[in-house]
Amino acid sequence: MASLEDFMKEHIGKSMMRCVKDRDSVLRDMVDVMSTSNKIQQGQQKFKAALEKGITPEDGPKIMKTTVRDLSVLAGQIHKLSSVLMLYVMSDDFVPDAAKIASRMGYGEEALKEMFNQKMRGKKNG
Repeated sequence: MASLEDFMKEHIGKSMMRCVKDRDSVLRDMVDVMSTSNKIQQGQQKFKAALEKGITPEDGPKIMKTTVRDLSVLAGQIHKLSSVLMLYVMSDDFVPDAAKIASRMGYGEEALKEMFNQKMRGKKNG
């Protein structure tokens, strides 16, 4: 079984290089993900309403075909979002940002202790 590091190099490397080379396309992708997800959600809500009312036998294959297509699109979008999220989680800012939010939520002392413990173990922000 490949290590996490090997997996990341093999599967995440290309996505990360794309982010390095063309940040604007990544931003456009994020806008596209938001827009497409919204359209899919609205369409699926219409299908849900139609299913609740009752559908004709002719409607079933159309609904199924569209839903399968939508799931495929959403899977691609999850991949894009995961790549961008991976960049952030791997950044030096992730742990301090998470600690700030934890502090706002009442876990400040615990977050500071964990950051200190990680520093003492030689971990760089996580």
